[in-house]
Amino acid sequence: KCHGSPSNHGTAMHRSRDLDAKYNILKIYINSVYEIEKAMTLSNWSIIDFHLKRLEFDKVPESDHSGRSHVVSGIIRTKNPDGELGTIPEKQLSKHVLYSGDNEGNDTKELHLHNNFSYTLQLRYLVFDMAEGSPNDSKRPIKIGSFIFSLNEIERNCPSSGEWAPVWRKLTNVGQIEIAAKRRAADKDYVMKKKEEVRFGLKGQVDMIEKFNGDPKIPSDARLTANVKGIGGVSLLHAAVNLLDSVSLIEKILKLGGDPLGESKCGTPLDMAKKLHHRACEKEADAKRQHKPKAFIEGQAKRCAQAKRILDILLAKVGSTPGPDRLPA
Repeated sequence: KCHGSPSNHGTAMHRSRDLDAKYNILKIYINSVYEIEKAMTLSNWSIIDFHLKRLEFDKVPESDHSGRSHVVSGIIRTKNPDGELGTIPEKQLSKHVLYSGDNEGNDTKELHLHNNFSYTLQLRYLVFDMAEGSPNDSKRPIKIGSFIFSLNEIERNCPSSGEWAPVWRKLTNVGQIEIAAKRRAADKDYVMKKKEEVRFGLKGQVDMIEKFNGDPKIPSDARLTANVKGIGGVSLLHAAVNLLDSVSLIEKILKLGGDPLGESKCGTPLDMAKKLHHRACEKEADAKRQHKPKAFIEGQAKRCAQAKRILDILLAKVGSTPGPDRLPA
C-alpha cells in the first residue's frame, strides 16, 4: 500500500493552510465591508409608519363551498430581517376590499418599521401574504399571492413633511394593493443601540485581523493591515472615527497599520476627524448661545473634547502638531 512521499504530504498540508488563510482573509474582508457601511450610515435610520388601505383584485375566485370561507385573509411580515408583524383582518372576498376610509373606520392597526435608506448592502422588504379563506376554516386557506414592497421605495414615496402618502404595489394576474405610509427620524435610543452593535462588529473584525497575524503558520509577508476598505474606499479607520467615541478601537486600528491619510469618497480619516471636531465644537457653542440646559451643554462639551482627542491621535500618527483646543465658532 502506497502512502505517498513525505514531500507530497508536505505540499498537501501547505495547500490546505493556504486555502484556510485565503478563506479567513475573504471572511474578514466581507464582514468588514458590512460593518463599515453600517458605521457610515448610522445617522440615516428612520421609522416608517404604515397601514393597509385597500385591495383590488383583477378577478375574484368563486367560492367552492367546501369548508373554506369566501374571505380574504393574510399576514404581514418583513424580509431582511425575517419576522411576522401581524395578521390582516378577514374581509369578504370581492373585487374591491376596503380596509380604511369606509364607514367602519380603519380596520388595520398602524404598524412601524425601521429602515436605513443609505445602507444598500441589506435591502429590507415589507410583505403582504394574501390568502382565500380563514385560518379557522376546516380547510386551509389558499394562497392568492404576495405583495412585496421595498422599504426604500416606501420611504422614497413619503414626503419629508411627515404627511401620509399612498404607496401601491401591483401583482401580475392578481391585482394591486394600497398602503398609507409616512416616515420620521428614528429615536435616539434606537440609533444608540445600532451604534453599540456597529462598535462591537468593528472591534470583532479588528480582533480577527490581530488573531490572523498572530498565527505562527502565517508567513510574515502575508499578514494583514487594518486598511480594509469598503464601498468608495472607506476604511475601518474611517468607520471608527465616524463613531466618535471609541478611542481604544482607533488606537488598535492605527497599531495594525490603519492609514489616517487613506483617500476615499469621504476624504481621509484625518479630514473626517477635523470636520467632526469642528462640527462638535459648533454645536457646543450654539448650545451655550441658546442657553440650553446645563446637562445638554455638558454633553456637547464632552463630545467636542472626545472629537479633539481623536483628532490629536490621528495628527500625532501623521507627525503633525495638534491644533488648538477649540476651533473658531
